[in-house]
Amino acid sequence: MRTISTLSLLGLFAVSSANAQGPDWAYQSVTGEIPAAHRADPNVQRTIPGSELSLTMPEIDALYSPPNWFPEQTGPVPEIVATGKEPDVQACARCHSFSGMGHPESSGLAGLPANYIIQQMADFKSGARTDRFWMNDFAQHVTDEEVRVAAEYFSSREPVKVVVDVVETETIPRVYVGSGRMLFEHPDGGTEPLGYRIIELPEDRSLATIRHPTS
Repeated sequence: MRTISTLSLLGLFAVSSANAQGPDWAYQSVTGEIPAAHRADPNVQRTIPGSELSLTMPEIDALYSPPNWFPEQTGPVPEIVATGKEPDVQACARCHSFSGMGHPESSGLAGLPANYIIQQMADFKSGARTDRFWMNDFAQHVTDEEVRVAAEYFSSREPVKVVVDVVETETIPRVYVGSGRMLFEHPDGGTEPLGYRIIELPEDRSLATIRHPTS
């Protein structure tokens, strides 16, 4: 079975549940510059071992055509998942990935019941559930049929086994939010207090940056 290996760092005290929508740190976004040592040359072709694709970072980060590195594993992909509906709805796979495993900042959908996913989209549309970035707006621009086929696609994905090393600590390496809204260890070093956060770092930054479907 394929596995994802990550590191989770937990604060020493419980997180308050006063904010029903979740704490700010759980909805990370790129708010500063990417450190110079980690800035990708936009003209360099990049690939993943075992994939026939070779793409530049602008192509990898495309809002409406994220890379399906292993199409032989996914089979046919619904249009709404693969390309979205420009300009109103980004491709579902951009955040949730073609594997459905998502990233720490976006829900993993692989193997969830289709009816559950459909209900979440209905709640985003009605406002019963809120997202700090895009989902409420996206839900206004998709049809019931598009939601259904996307839900059935992600429900059919086999979840990848996740291996997480959990560390309870007060101080962590200095981090920043990079490509894919994922946290990475800062190349310039340093530390920072963890506080009440729970953060997750990928084992392989380079694979996570180019959106490996199980990284």
